[in-house]
Amino acid sequence: VCNALDNMEARFYVDKQCVKYSLPLLESGTMGTGGNVDPVVPFKTKTYRDGGQAVEGGGIPMCTLRLFPHLIDHCIEWSRDQFEAIFVKPVKRAKVFTEDPTAYISDLYEKVSDPSAATQAVDDVRMLMKTLKSAQNASIETCAQLAFDYFHALFRDKIVDLITTYPKDARVVKDGVDKGPFWTKKKKFPSPADYDPNNETHWKFMLSSTNLIGEMLGVQPRYKGDDPSWLQDCRSQAWINSIVGRLRVPEYTRGFVSNEEDEGDENPGAAAAEGETAAETLTGLLKELQAMADQTFPDMEPADFEKDDDFNFHIDFITAASNMRAGNYVIAPTDFSKAKLVAGKIIPAIATTTACVTGLVVLELFKLVQGKSVSALRTRQIGLAVNVFTCFEADPPIQKKSGEKLVEPSPEEVGPDAYDNMGKIKKEFYNKEVFVAYPENHSVWDKLMIPRDMTLAELVEFFQAEHNLKIAGWGLKTDPYVYPPKATYDPSVLPALDLGQNAAFMEIRKNPAVPPKDNMLVLSMWQKAKKTGEMPKPQRSTLEMPITEILATKGGVDIQGRRLLEIEGITLKNGDGVNVEFPAVFLRL
Repeated sequence: VCNALDNMEARFYVDKQCVKYSLPLLESGTMGTGGNVDPVVPFKTKTYRDGGQAVEGGGIPMCTLRLFPHLIDHCIEWSRDQFEAIFVKPVKRAKVFTEDPTAYISDLYEKVSDPSAATQAVDDVRMLMKTLKSAQNASIETCAQLAFDYFHALFRDKIVDLITTYPKDARVVKDGVDKGPFWTKKKKFPSPADYDPNNETHWKFMLSSTNLIGEMLGVQPRYKGDDPSWLQDCRSQAWINSIVGRLRVPEYTRGFVSNEEDEGDENPGAAAAEGETAAETLTGLLKELQAMADQTFPDMEPADFEKDDDFNFHIDFITAASNMRAGNYVIAPTDFSKAKLVAGKIIPAIATTTACVTGLVVLELFKLVQGKSVSALRTRQIGLAVNVFTCFEADPPIQKKSGEKLVEPSPEEVGPDAYDNMGKIKKEFYNKEVFVAYPENHSVWDKLMIPRDMTLAELVEFFQAEHNLKIAGWGLKTDPYVYPPKATYDPSVLPALDLGQNAAFMEIRKNPAVPPKDNMLVLSMWQKAKKTGEMPKPQRSTLEMPITEILATKGGVDIQGRRLLEIEGITLKNGDGVNVEFPAVFLRL
């Protein structure tokens, strides 16, 4: 396989498929005047993921993106994240929620005890609930209202939260020492925005957001691609402002500021604003979300970001959101082309570099066709601007060996003396965790093959008999409880249907046959029985289901026409109960 792709996600996907089918890969790429060629040979070299040379540039610290941008590129990167947060993730979360509300809410309850996780979960749940509510009886006006809510949440409320937590005169105090003012040249003091129908950035944000939400919720027709006539009547300032004029300005909703830079600070200005904590807010939101568990919602379609189509509103949204953010922080705005370049991480190709890399790929291809040994292959890096041409032998595969690894302990396990000056836990306080490699010295090219489709119970026996290993757990993205299987309950554990919900929940908690972790599951069964008048039927255990059925129904895997299926999410232990590092598991069909 010869590769020349424009992003790391695609490169890693092709690399994974080549590993799966044990195919050689000639990976290459260019970045301006720089280029690289990476020959990857099964069982003889590292995979591209383990040793590839192409990179997409250094990352921007999350606290800079979330709270303290000072360059327009920061605003564009932030806007790209907001695209996912508004038009993609809520739809995916809605699907998971509607499939199993109890499991979804239970997972979120686990975040209540972690302040940082709770802070993020509050935003996620709010976005999910807004999307679900807007999806019911959706119209272009409800779509615009949701976009208007996002406008004020992102460019008014979050800015108010930040400057309330860190006033203009806030100072940094660490270990009792005043380190100076909090707001600096690279930490610009922001100001909140109010919607102005005559401000081009404002109405373009509303225009693109409303149409994208409309497409997501099925109010607007689905975009077919490269069609300048799509929603032609819904692209003007007059059209969007005629809708905005009928909308309700949302009240300020207090949020929470999570700034990793402030861990250990003694700055009272950095304390959270008075009021309930993120954990308390999240608990209240989850109670509201629980009330929506029995409702039905229409199908929604997440957006699929496409940088190369100028008519789909994607780059329009990125441009408008970036300039709104820039306006908050007094940063020079961007234009459509610059937003497209940064959001799509486009670096213009140079024909000379492309030609050079293509020739080097063909040289390595000749060696593979001729059956040359791995010592004849060369990994190459070039830099035409600085006249650099380097080549070296490809590295052998990384081999896994049994041993010990250091695992960072949780903050509850260590005392104040465990932290260094940067607030990180010192290595000497890490826990040593023993692990076993199976088979010893295996690499990513090795596989544990399951010879045929079988039930989960048979799979457990197969690993025990063939490999002397025990399946400790198996979880999929949409169902984390494949194995050990979820507990199943018959109608005998349900409280009387004429009870109120609080009384029924108290009865469930008192029932010794229901462990505390299953209280919400049984309550959900009771709610459904009370609503429908039908008692729950016994659920089929995953132990009885074939692997292919589990992957198709619980993992969303398309098995049609496949001859190899990778089984991800399995945890294995040896006879001594020690965790095992093992190669990928595949089912042969």
